[in-house]
Amino acid sequence: MSAFSNLFSIEPSDVKKSCILLPFVNKTILSALGLAKLSSGKIYDVGQTKELTVIRTGMGSTFLGDAVLHLQETPAQSLFLFGACGATAHSFLDCGDLVSPKKTLSLESFSEIIRGQLKAYCESYPDEMLFGQLQELPHAKNVRTVTCATFGSLKLEEEHRWFFERHAVDVVDMECSAFFEAAQHIKRKALAIFCVTDLISQKPLFSEAAKKDQGLIDKGIVQGIKLIKNLSEGLG
Repeated sequence: MSAFSNLFSIEPSDVKKSCILLPFVNKTILSALGLAKLSSGKIYDVGQTKELTVIRTGMGSTFLGDAVLHLQETPAQSLFLFGACGATAHSFLDCGDLVSPKKTLSLESFSEIIRGQLKAYCESYPDEMLFGQLQELPHAKNVRTVTCATFGSLKLEEEHRWFFERHAVDVVDMECSAFFEAAQHIKRKALAIFCVTDLISQKPLFSEAAKKDQGLIDKGIVQGIKLIKNLSEGLG
């Protein structure tokens, strides 16, 4: 058994040209992908559809970024990140809305956040070709183009609203900047689509208000997965 198969439960040669990376998986995501379950490796869980290799990475930039780096030894060429994000107050987004980052600010370090050292962030970007193809899909008209901040703490989001407002950040996630940077490092195309699952000020992630929107969130998840499947079919 190779190191890759030990981590992912499949051999590198089994990976398809298009991959979807998922920080978390639930029944709605599996159903939208047409999968009953994923097979478990030491770190990553994997499934296969007709179009995609599906990889559950776990939440956070480290596990997801490493997963992308491991894909360098596989046939994967186009990588899609599908996950959840929180919307900032000025974005006018609501739970269940779909977004795709045109730019992501890297604020991955918990230590730098808690020390107030937020000035030295870098910016990361999706692949221009994939981003353009998404805009051309008929069913992608409701996908908002946004500025994202990849932020290293859920708890500290609320008290950093001032930073998000100052830098015109629309949504906050925990993986996107690492995803874009790792994909660029291994010379693979990358695109991210997120479903809004909470509103940082009005509907925090674990509040009852956010839970009431679960139907809208499930609908957004199904639509987002469908868009990625359509993109991967177009790539052959």
